[in-house]
Formats: sequence, C-alpha cells, structure tokens
Amino acid sequence: IGERVMDDFSIYNRDDNSLADIDYMGHGRDGGYAEYQTLPAENAHVVDTDMSDVELATFCCAYLTGEQILERAALKAGELVLVTGASGGVGSGIVQLARARGAIPYAIVGKGKEQAVLDIGAEKVIT
Repeated sequence: IGERVMDDFSIYNRDDNSLADIDYMGHGRDGGYAEYQTLPAENAHVVDTDMSDVELATFCCAYLTGEQILERAALKAGELVLVTGASGGVGSGIVQLARARGAIPYAIVGKGKEQAVLDIGAEKVIT
C-alpha cells in the first residue's frame, strides 16, 4: 500500500508463456471487482501519471491485448503494420503502441473516423 499500481491480470500457473494453464483476476482468482487485492509482485506495475483511474481502466483490456499482439508479432522499429478496426479500443491501442515502438501503423477504419485515427498516430488510413 502506498504506490499507485496497475495489475497485469493474467496469472500464469507455470514458468512459461503457455496459455494452457492461465488464470485471470476475477476468473480463477478472486479480486476482479475488488477495491484492493493481492497478486504476485511481478503482476504489479507502478503508475506514474496524472491520468484518472477511469482513463487507466481502459489499459487492462485494450492496451494489454494490443501489447500481447505486438509482442507475439515481434514488431520492431521501422516495420509497417496494418491495423484492422483501428478506431476501436484494441485497434487504437495498437496504433499508439506501434508508434511508441517506432513502427509505422497503417489503419483500416470506418468512414468518418479517419481523422481521429490519424491524430493518434496512424501513418495513413484506409476506409
């Protein structure tokens, strides 16, 4: 208690990245809706930001999902990536996370959403 943290809610039950033996906070482990919870130390990440708890809550789904996708793809700086559904939660997270890695995101979006996705870092948009 004392530091503001976010939790990586994936709890691996063995020492590899296999998804065969995994639990989640709130499913398999208590605490999904708790104000306070206990979890393994490696799942707690210190948060140093002025963002509100409401804003940070979006990271657990959209950004962690996007981060897993980019990690598995081993996306590197300078590489091109095509993001489908780039105006949605996970898609917009991938656009921003790809940019943060130095990659070049191209985005597929619905009409009327082009500028919003360009504003968050897409190189070009396709409708």
